[in-house]
Amino acid sequence: MLKKRKLIYGLEERVARYRNMTNTTIQYLQDAGNIVFVDRLTISVVEQQPIETASPEGVVKAAQRLASLFRPYDIPTVFRQLGVMSL
Repeated sequence: MLKKRKLIYGLEERVARYRNMTNTTIQYLQDAGNIVFVDRLTISVVEQQPIETASPEGVVKAAQRLASLFRPYDIPTVFRQLGVMSL
């Protein structure tokens, strides 16, 4: 019983925190044609062929270097360094 309480403690805040991001992601995927709504509560993934060149050459290496630069910092500090003032 105590374990269940730990799992649901703060659930309302967590749901509220991720609601906007989830809604935005679902809207983006629907606009891109990657998902379709089957009925009110069901989403179906549209079959698509993988894109051969999903990102420009060198992006992975640049991302790895950026990650090594930000590794010693916590997430809020990284966002502030990138110019994001509020999360």
